[in-house]
Amino acid sequence: MAFFLLILTFLMENSLAFDPYARVVWKQEIENIATITQSPDGSTLYALEDWSDDYNKIHTLNASTGDVIWTYCCVDDATLNPDGSILYGVTRNATILTLDTTTGNVVWEFYSSYHEVGDPLSLALHGETLFVSNSLDIFALNTATRDVVWRYTDGYSYIGNPVLSPNGSALYVTDFTYIYALNTTPHSGMGNSTSGYVLWKYVTNGVPIVVSPDGSTLFFYAVPEDDIWIYALNTTTGDHIWNIDFVYSWLALSPDGRALYVGCNKTFYARNAKKGEVIWKYDHGGALYFDNSAVSPDGSTLYVGFNDKYTYAFNATTGDVLWKYKTNEEIRHPTVSSDGSRVYAFSDVALYAINTPFPSTVNTTQPT
Repeated sequence: MAFFLLILTFLMENSLAFDPYARVVWKQEIENIATITQSPDGSTLYALEDWSDDYNKIHTLNASTGDVIWTYCCVDDATLNPDGSILYGVTRNATILTLDTTTGNVVWEFYSSYHEVGDPLSLALHGETLFVSNSLDIFALNTATRDVVWRYTDGYSYIGNPVLSPNGSALYVTDFTYIYALNTTPHSGMGNSTSGYVLWKYVTNGVPIVVSPDGSTLFFYAVPEDDIWIYALNTTTGDHIWNIDFVYSWLALSPDGRALYVGCNKTFYARNAKKGEVIWKYDHGGALYFDNSAVSPDGSTLYVGFNDKYTYAFNATTGDVLWKYKTNEEIRHPTVSSDGSRVYAFSDVALYAINTPFPSTVNTTQPT
C-alpha cells in the first residue's frame, strides 16, 4: 500500500511531464542551428547553422514531416521575401545571393567590394530593399535592379546587427560604441555621420534586438558592467526609457507589444514593455538559455526552454504552467508555427517539432 501511494504521489507531482497532448511529431538531426525561419504559409522551415563555422549551411525542411528538401552551403545570414518565393542570403566572402525556395538554385548573385573577408554579415529586408551589414559599412540594395541605393560608414568601425522599424523608415545598427538610428530613404551616395543618414545615436556597446509593433520603442542588449542588461529607447528621440540588469535569456515580445518576456538567472519574468515593471514571474531553480522563449501568434501562450530538458508552455497573462514536455536534449530557441499548433525548437544536435495540446488560436487550456 505504501509503495502504491509513493508511485501515485510521484505521478501526481510529475503529471505535467507526461502530458499526452504535447509530443514530438518529428526530429531531424541537424547540428549547431542558430535560427529557424518559416515560410509565410507555414509549410516550410529554414534552419540556419551557427556563425561559428566558416561553412554554415541553410537547411530547408518540410514542416509537416521534418524531411530535408534541400541544403545550401554557405551563408552567414538569410531572410525571406514577403511571398516566400526567394531566400536572400549572404556569404562570408561578401556575396549576396538569391535562392529559389522551391529548388535551392541560385537566381542571381551580387558581390560587395567593401567587405573585409572573414567578418560575419547580416541582412534585413523591407519591400524590395535589402539592407546588408558589411563589416565597415551598411548598404541598401534594390533587389529588383541590383543597384546600391545608399551606403553608410563612419570610415573605420564595424557596423552590424541591422533591425528595421515596423514601417521600414528607420534602421537600427551598432558599431559597439553607439547604436545608430539611420534614415532608410536618404539621398543616394556615400553617407557619414554628418550627411543626414543618422537620425540619432546612443552611447552603448549594445546590440539592437527588436522594435515594438507600434514602432515607438527599441529594445537592445548591452554589457555595461560585466552583466547583460536590456535597455528600452524612444525611437523618435533616442532617449533612454528604462533598463533592467542581470539578464540570461533572449527577449520575446507579445504580439501587441505590451509585454516582454525575459529570463534572469533562475527566474523567468513577464514585464510591462512600457515601464519594465514585473507582471509575473516563474522561479524555475535552474539556469535558462540565452535564446529561450517565444510567444504564440495570438499572444496567449508563452513557450520557454530550460536546461532541465523540458519545454514549458505558460499562460502568457498569468504565468500559470499549462504543460511541459521533456526531450532527450536541452532545448533552445522555440519558434511557434503560424497557427500555434506546433513549437519548433532545437538542441545542439537536432531540430524538434512538438505538438501543442491545442492550436493556441483555439484553446490553450490544459486538457483534463
